[in-house]
Amino acid sequence: LEIYKRTQDIAGAKAYLLRLRAFMPIFPTEAPPAPTNPVERGLSNLWFRTAFTKSPEWRMRFAESTKHLMDESTWELININQNRIANPIEYIEMRRKVGGAPWSADLIEHAVFVEVPARIAATRPMQVLKATFSDVGHLCNDLFSYQREVEDEGENSNCVLVLEKFLNVNPQEAANVTNDLRTSRLHQFENTAITDLPLLFAEYGIDPVEQVNVPLYIKGL
Repeated sequence: LEIYKRTQDIAGAKAYLLRLRAFMPIFPTEAPPAPTNPVERGLSNLWFRTAFTKSPEWRMRFAESTKHLMDESTWELININQNRIANPIEYIEMRRKVGGAPWSADLIEHAVFVEVPARIAATRPMQVLKATFSDVGHLCNDLFSYQREVEDEGENSNCVLVLEKFLNVNPQEAANVTNDLRTSRLHQFENTAITDLPLLFAEYGIDPVEQVNVPLYIKGL
């Protein structure tokens, strides 16, 4: 916040975030560089203590989610630098891709000691569950953090602000629309979990243990 966002040092932020990826090797034989700051030391320590308890497929998914999480900072910084507010479609798509919720969704597998089978992780139902979980979390955050993010920190990556400017409405009206969108995404999450999962399990031959593990993951979401 102090070093890159408030100074709007985009080049420095990109270099800083790019280097962090080296501290998330997929295989334990890949040696990361020597840490040069507390963030790098913490990430390296945490990664080697936790990531290798999961499969290489999970590590690749988690590393990709972490990359997107880092990219969000650059996207937000560029928008602030250009005094640019995204349109609603761009905002939802980018927020879903680069926000912290997909990253958290991967961590839930670690937290509940299960793993989504690699053969269904990229299927539409599982991606819808992850996307709707992300949308609900991000939109809820935007509702509760509007004042801090927009008024105090000068951010412009907030759905309430995006809708306020795009629809030319006041903040309360924009917040109401944001909440309606959040509710609709929650309903889609529930419908996908109830309706699509049994068909998915049958199509991919998910075994009994996996049929127990996947709902545990979804419950965690």
